Amino acid sequence: MNTPSTDNPQLEEAKALTSRLMHMHYCDGNSKGITAFLAPQFSWLGTGEEQYITGQDSVDAFFQKLTGNIPPCRIWDEEYDALEPVPGLYIVTGRMWIATNPETKMFIKVHQRVTFVYQRMEEEFRCVHIHCSNPYQELVGDELFPEKTGRQSYHFVQERLTELEQQALQQNRQLEVVMSSIAGGLKISNDDDAYSYAFVSKEAAALFGYTVEEFLTVTGGTAVGAVYPPDLKRALADCAEAFRDGGLSYSTRYRVRCKDGSLKWIIDSGKKAQDAEGHWMVNSLYLDVTQSEEDSQRIREQSQLLTSIYDTVPCGIIRFIRRAGGEFELISLNQAALSLLGYKSMEEGLRDWHGGLLGSVLEEDQEMLRQTYFQLHRVGDRQDREYRVRWGDGSLHWLEGTNMVVGSTEDGDSIIQRTLIDITQRKILQQQLNQEQEMYRVAMESSADTMFEYLTDSDTFISYEPRPRQGVKRRELSGYSKLLSDKSFIHPEDAPAAMDNICNGCGESFEMRVVTPDSAPGYYQWHRISSRPIYHSGRLTRVVGTIRNIHAMKETLLENSTRLHMNQSALQAISGVYLSIFYVNLTEDQYYAVRLSQAREGLPFPRIGSFSGGLFQRLLALAEEQDRPRVAQLCDRGRLLSRFSEISGHTEVEFRQGPSSSGGHLGFVWKSTQFLWTTHRKKTLSSPCAMSARRSNGNWSAKPRKKPPNRRWKKPMKGPAGPTWPSRTSFPK
Repeated sequence: MNTPSTDNPQLEEAKALTSRLMHMHYCDGNSKGITAFLAPQFSWLGTGEEQYITGQDSVDAFFQKLTGNIPPCRIWDEEYDALEPVPGLYIVTGRMWIATNPETKMFIKVHQRVTFVYQRMEEEFRCVHIHCSNPYQELVGDELFPEKTGRQSYHFVQERLTELEQQALQQNRQLEVVMSSIAGGLKISNDDDAYSYAFVSKEAAALFGYTVEEFLTVTGGTAVGAVYPPDLKRALADCAEAFRDGGLSYSTRYRVRCKDGSLKWIIDSGKKAQDAEGHWMVNSLYLDVTQSEEDSQRIREQSQLLTSIYDTVPCGIIRFIRRAGGEFELISLNQAALSLLGYKSMEEGLRDWHGGLLGSVLEEDQEMLRQTYFQLHRVGDRQDREYRVRWGDGSLHWLEGTNMVVGSTEDGDSIIQRTLIDITQRKILQQQLNQEQEMYRVAMESSADTMFEYLTDSDTFISYEPRPRQGVKRRELSGYSKLLSDKSFIHPEDAPAAMDNICNGCGESFEMRVVTPDSAPGYYQWHRISSRPIYHSGRLTRVVGTIRNIHAMKETLLENSTRLHMNQSALQAISGVYLSIFYVNLTEDQYYAVRLSQAREGLPFPRIGSFSGGLFQRLLALAEEQDRPRVAQLCDRGRLLSRFSEISGHTEVEFRQGPSSSGGHLGFVWKSTQFLWTTHRKKTLSSPCAMSARRSNGNWSAKPRKKPPNRRWKKPMKGPAGPTWPSRTSFPK
C-alpha cells in the first residue's frame, strides 16, 4: 500500500517501480529482470553481515546466485515514501511484511525495510543503490536467504502447533468443567441495538431454569429481552458508556426473571471482538451474584449503621497512617473527637492537624503522644495514654486515648486508630479522693483507734494501726477463726463474742482481752471493738470496724470504783450535811446533779444543764452583793480550767446569802477538769468571808486515803454497790 499520491508524478513512478522490484525479487524469483533497472555505478547493502556489493560486474554475479535461492514469498502491508532531494535524483523508502509460502515447508516472517535510490537517465529510472535491512532475522554462514532459520522455524512452528492443539483440547475440556461449575454461562451476541443472541450455552439458560430453546423464546432471542424491565435503562447506559470512544470491554449488573417467577441478580460482562469474517461480536458471561447482592445489601445496611454509630458514638475516633519516614497522614475522625478536642467544625479540626496530632493537645503532652505511636509495631499493639487539651475558650480538659495498630497499607505503613474519652471529671474526683485519702491517713495517724477488716471468704483479719510519726502499720492474720481458740492470743472468755461479732458479722460493740504484739506473753489488755457487717448480693463478705485500747481507762475506772466503794459510808454520813451535789465537766461546760436540795431549801436546780450559764449564775445570785465579786472570781470557769489542768485539790467558799445574816457554803473537789461541787446547809457566819483549801488527790472525804497500788487489770473487787459518776457521754450536747 502506497502513501497518498502527490502532485509530482515522477515520485509516484519511483514508488511503483520499487514495489515492482520487491515483488520480482521475493515473489517471482526474477533476479535477471531486476538487473535491467540497475545503473552502471550501482551499490547494494543486504541484510547479511558480508552483503555489500558495488560495481556492475559484482552485482551481476551476485544476482545470478540469487536465482533459485529465494523461496516464493508473499508481501503485504507495503508502505512507501519518496522524495527528490536534487533534480533528477529520487529516494524511495519502503516497509512491508514478507513471509514464505506454505508449500516451501519453512516459516519465515520478517518485517522488511528497503531504501532505493534512483537517477533519471535517458528519460528512464535507473537504480543506483539498494539498502535492505531485516531487524528480526539473521543469515547463517554464506546464505543469501535465511533458509536454515526458516526451516528451523517451520519445524518449531509445527511442533508448537501440535502442542497448541493438545493444549486446546485440554483447555476445551477444562472449559467444559469450568462452565459446568460456575454459577453462570456463556453467550455471544451480535453488535446490534438489541444484542441479539448468536450463541447461548446450556449453562446460561439453566441459570434461570430454562432450556436453551425456552430461553431464546422467552427473551425473543436478544440479550435486551432477558433484562428485568426496571433495570434495562441502567444496563444499556452502562454498555453505552463502556463502548464509548472505541472501548471494547463492558460490565453491568441487573436482574433477570426466572422460569419460577423469582428474580436473580447477575453480572453481565464481556468484550467485543471480530470473528473470522470481520464481524463485531460481543462475547459475554452471565454470573449469578444474587447471594452476593443480598450480602452487599446487608453490608451496605451495616455500613450505614456503622457510619451512624461512628458519627454519633460519644467516644472520639481518629484514624491515621504512620509513614516509615515519620510522617502522619490523617484518614478520618468523627464528630465526637472534634468535640472532645474543642473544635466547632470539621474544617477547623482538619486545618489544625500537624504531625499526628491536633493542635489543641497541650504542648507538654504532644511529644509524649508521638513517641507512643512509634512504640506500636504490629497489628493489635496498643498503648493507653492520658493527656491534656486546651479548648478555644481556654479551659483545660483531660483525655484518655487508646492507641492501637488496626492494619497496614500496601506500602507496609501502619494504620493507627486512637479512641478518646473525656476523663476530666474522673481526674477531679481522683484528686478529691486523693485529698480525702490523705485526710483519712492523717486522721488515722492522729487517732488512737485501730481500723480492721475481716474477709469472710479467706478467713483473713487485717488491721491498720496508726503509729505516731511512722504512718499506719498493716498486720494480716490468716485463719483468724482458728486463732480465736488459741489461749495465747485471746482470753478464752472473750473468744465467743469475737466469733459472733467479727467472724459471723453480728456487728455489736463488745469488749475483749487480747495479747497485743507489743506486750509480754500472757499479758491480756482490754480492747473495745465496734464492727459493722458488709453484704454483697445478700451474702456476708466483709466485717469492718475499729479497735480501741481501753486498758488504761479500765484500770482508772477500777481505781475510781474502788475509791467510791471505800467512801460509800463517808458519803452516806455527810449526805445529810450538803443540800446538793453536782458533778461538773468544765471542758464541756456541763453539770449533772448527783443530789438536789429540797424545794424548801431554796435551791431548786434542774438535774442537768450548763455550768457557766446555768448553775454558776444561779448560785451567784444567791450571794450577797458584797460577796459576789469574790465568788465570781474564785468560781470563774476559765480560772478553774487553768488551775485544774495543773493540780488536783479541794477548796471551799463561804458567802452571805441574801439580805439576811444567813449564808451559804460552796465546796469543790477536783481532778483535772472535772470536779464535784457541793453546797452546805445554811449556817450563821462569824466573819464576812472564810475559805480553806487542802490537797485530797481527787477525794472529797474528810480523811484522805492512800492511792491504790498500780496493778494489772483484774476483775472488780466484791463489795456493796456504790454510787458511780456519770460519764461524759451522759451529758446532752
